[in-house]
Amino acid sequence: MPKYRFEFMHETDAAPVVLELADVEAAKAQAKQAMAENVLDHVAERQDPSMLSTRIYDEAGNVIATVDFHTVFPQNQVEELPAEDPSVKRSG
Repeated sequence: MPKYRFEFMHETDAAPVVLELADVEAAKAQAKQAMAENVLDHVAERQDPSMLSTRIYDEAGNVIATVDFHTVFPQNQVEELPAEDPSVKRSG
C-alpha cells in the first residue's frame, strides 16, 4: 500500500503523520475524520477551528490534497450549529 504524509498547518505542535492507506480517497477520508476530531478539541478548548488545515503528500513528496475546516464543515453547516448555552458553566 502507498504511504501518505499528513501535515497539520497552523498547528505548530503537531508532528507530521505517515500512514499506509489504500489510495488517495482513503487518505482524504482519513484527513476529514481527523479534522472533525481536531475541531471538537479546538471547540472544547474555546479555540477557533476555522483555520485548521491538513496537507496530504504522496510518497514522492507531492501535495495531492488539502483538507481544511471548510471542506469538512461547509459555511451553511457552521451557521446551523447550535450556539453555546450561556447557562452552562464550564470548569477551567
